[in-house]
Amino acid sequence: MAFIRDNNMNYWPTPAESPDLNPIEMLWNELKFFLSTVVKPRNKDELVDGIRMFWSTRVTPEKCQRYISHLKKVLPEVIRREGRASGHLSRMQFSKKPNGSFRSHQIKQKS
Repeated sequence: MAFIRDNNMNYWPTPAESPDLNPIEMLWNELKFFLSTVVKPRNKDELVDGIRMFWSTRVTPEKCQRYISHLKKVLPEVIRREGRASGHLSRMQFSKKPNGSFRSHQIKQKS
């Protein structure tokens, strides 16, 4: 900050940008999991088809609401960490249910 101030540079402080506060990040993680475990694209067309399939079959209003509601869980941790990521998103893992849908769960941390 001293360099910016000493050189009369304009600076607009912004809050930290934790991915935990952006529900779309969880959806991106799920999309990546879906592509790597179900679609396994070998070319651009298969990738595009896989993305379209994910959005048309896996993204529901209920899922979006669940990801938005997740904010209540991580917000206290993000505040405690002064805006830095809680680490919850990096511990998120998806597994396939017998009916072909996916569930998310936390990876247990080693003590």
